Amino acid sequence: MPPTGDYCREDRCQSHFRFDLVPTRRAPLEECEAAGAIESAGGIACVIDAPAEGLDLAAIQLRLAHFRPDLVVLVTTHGSLQDDLLYAKPLRDALPGVRIAVRGAPAYTHAEAILAQAPGVDCCVRGDYELVFERIVREGIGGAGTVYRDGLGVRSGGPPPMAADLDALPRPARSV
Repeated sequence: MPPTGDYCREDRCQSHFRFDLVPTRRAPLEECEAAGAIESAGGIACVIDAPAEGLDLAAIQLRLAHFRPDLVVLVTTHGSLQDDLLYAKPLRDALPGVRIAVRGAPAYTHAEAILAQAPGVDCCVRGDYELVFERIVREGIGGAGTVYRDGLGVRSGGPPPMAADLDALPRPARSV
């Protein structure tokens, strides 16, 4: 989560952490769900909640350089989108070869516009994160639930998959 403000970044609840709106900071449970899928598919996940940890860009880059990811996912909200997208290019510059994705409510409704506006972003993720991230680990970017950029332009991998049995989804990786 980029250091662009104290937002609740859950897809269904996007607001500032403020007593009259969302009174307490929440654990990043959607990120833990995605991390559970990544780990169940054989990947290694790391969640960085920069606002909660008080991290700036340099601290994030240092932690990511140590982790050596293949993919960095920026978690955004409609209220923080423009500021969040500013982190794509510096992260790409600091981590050559790393793919940059965006996930959050704006990726459901504005994926094509996000990719057109932010050349540092490779794809937008939407759908059940447990299913989409598992596919990304196994097959790479470009499958169902992603809108992505390739040599042909901006393309859609198709509608996001839906879970037939919620009990069969991987458990969230809360340890990350």
